[in-house]
Amino acid sequence: DNFFSFAKVICISIEGDGIFLAYGTKVPWKTRIESFKRFSLEKDKPLSPDYLAAVVAKYIDAMKAAKAKAVLCIPKSWAIVQAVEFPIAVKENLTDVISYELDRLTPLTPDNAYYDFKVIAEDQEKMSVLLAVARKDEIDSYLEALRGKNVKIGKVGVSTLAMRILLKSTYKDTDAVFLSLGERAYEGGVIVNDLTVRSISGEFKQT
Repeated sequence: DNFFSFAKVICISIEGDGIFLAYGTKVPWKTRIESFKRFSLEKDKPLSPDYLAAVVAKYIDAMKAAKAKAVLCIPKSWAIVQAVEFPIAVKENLTDVISYELDRLTPLTPDNAYYDFKVIAEDQEKMSVLLAVARKDEIDSYLEALRGKNVKIGKVGVSTLAMRILLKSTYKDTDAVFLSLGERAYEGGVIVNDLTVRSISGEFKQT
């Protein structure tokens, strides 16, 4: 029963304006954010796996949270998130069908992709599926660097999809349009019937 569960979680969010880290705990009677901190990116450099791992390890050590579970949230720009349609007849074998069709639906193959999906609508003839796909070799370099610092990632998520969980806890309507603005980039999406059905991301042009 989730009500009686205990948990300690470190959330690592890679964003265009920095690395955001949050440490949360849960006991049966409450959930609490113990700490939230932003770390700057290296100046004029893309985020390296070693830099991310060093920042996360330092934060975990400061929080004395070595036993906490870890979740990695990647930016929308690292992933392909799109709605696709399938005949309703394939519903029972949907996992196999998506794996077989992945290289047709996206530029990636099943061997070099992390992907997940969720049925967002269906009728007697067809169903609409929200598909999220990211390059496996790109993400693996960060996972390996984190493991080298004894940080094991239990889950990987996409930022615009994770926003649904935050909004659900603060905004009770099941439909919403959201936009997250940073100094250099933005992300947003559309939630319908408590499901993220569209998401966008981009960078601001420098003038």
